[in-house]
Amino acid sequence: MKRLLPRHLLLASGILLLVIAAFFSNSSSVLDIHLHDTYYIIAHQQLVYLFAILSLLLWALSWLCRRIFFLRWLNWLHVLLSIIPLWLLTVALLTDARNFASTANKSFEAMQQSQNAMAAIVLLFLLAQLFFLTHILMGIFRKKKNQL
Repeated sequence: MKRLLPRHLLLASGILLLVIAAFFSNSSSVLDIHLHDTYYIIAHQQLVYLFAILSLLLWALSWLCRRIFFLRWLNWLHVLLSIIPLWLLTVALLTDARNFASTANKSFEAMQQSQNAMAAIVLLFLLAQLFFLTHILMGIFRKKKNQL
């Protein structure tokens, strides 16, 4: 019996996010971003599709770099710090779409708190990708050191 590898969690997460985006998300609920006199309107469903694509892309990169990885716990740390923010954002988007039909129902403080929480979750995801890059570089340096 094969053991559970971290990259298998990325694959399972990507597939589950695709299913959620296809069947359980509402395409009419949107995220409004106001940036320098321009409004960007993104459907929650498209964001969940993006999270699924990110998870599957990380799975592919993890599969390609499987022989380079240096430490098992760094691999697990990267995968968990990548999956957890994606799922937290998905849950936040889906519950926000169901609880609040429009942003008019929210107070300014509630909107500010949710934006700060989402920014912290995105930063956690980006930090996980720095772990991934560091892990790959450590593996490359180890291979080069062993060749000398």
